[in-house]
Amino acid sequence: MWTCSSCGFENENDVTLCLACASSPTHPQTQIAKQDTSTQEPSQAHSLDDIHASSCCVAPNDTLTLRESVTGETVLITETPCLLGREGDLAAKLFSPRVSRKHLEITRDSNGTWLARHIGANKSHLITEQGRIEMQPEICYPIHHNDRLRLADQTFMVCIVPDKEAHETDVHASAQLCEQPTQQAFESGWFINCPVCGSIYHVQDEQARKFTCDHCLDPIDKQQIRHAVPHYATYPKNAVHDVY
Repeated sequence: MWTCSSCGFENENDVTLCLACASSPTHPQTQIAKQDTSTQEPSQAHSLDDIHASSCCVAPNDTLTLRESVTGETVLITETPCLLGREGDLAAKLFSPRVSRKHLEITRDSNGTWLARHIGANKSHLITEQGRIEMQPEICYPIHHNDRLRLADQTFMVCIVPDKEAHETDVHASAQLCEQPTQQAFESGWFINCPVCGSIYHVQDEQARKFTCDHCLDPIDKQQIRHAVPHYATYPKNAVHDVY
């Protein structure tokens, strides 16, 4: 066991980042700094004012795409700061009624690292290789390729595209998805949804149960799906995992 020097949370030895605040025990420069407006000077590193200022002057060499886990729709972010939500800057109609009007803010620091900050009334979670973190207001969390962002009841896969060519390919694919929705294959039946990561499992009937999620990383999160009951619905085939 090791104790996080930032928040005091006790972690298992095989965990490389604190599951409570995402701080690193060996690389303090990557720790997430919680904002204390009563003691912190505006010039200190990771202050919100600094992040907002630096996000305007970073010369971006990559783009951020968020892919909704159920519909496959994407949100392409090329400029920061960017607000996500039902009244956000991009794709407002994509977000469910449970997502706050302004739920999450995406920025970048002076090094070009993408950051996410929870600003909504309902919860946000960051799901990384180390597990799931409940995002706290006033903390800017670094986000990386293949991370997942959980906004209320919606999960988005993070895709960071490093060069112009890949960016153009991603934009083209996103445009095709929006222009040709009727060509997408769907399937109907009984499904169980993971309440943590949003994964969708096609099951045999209304009596079926699934006891662990194949896609959650944290052992406790994996077991939350056992409380979910099947429901009859129609989903895109590429969003469904078969577990007959």
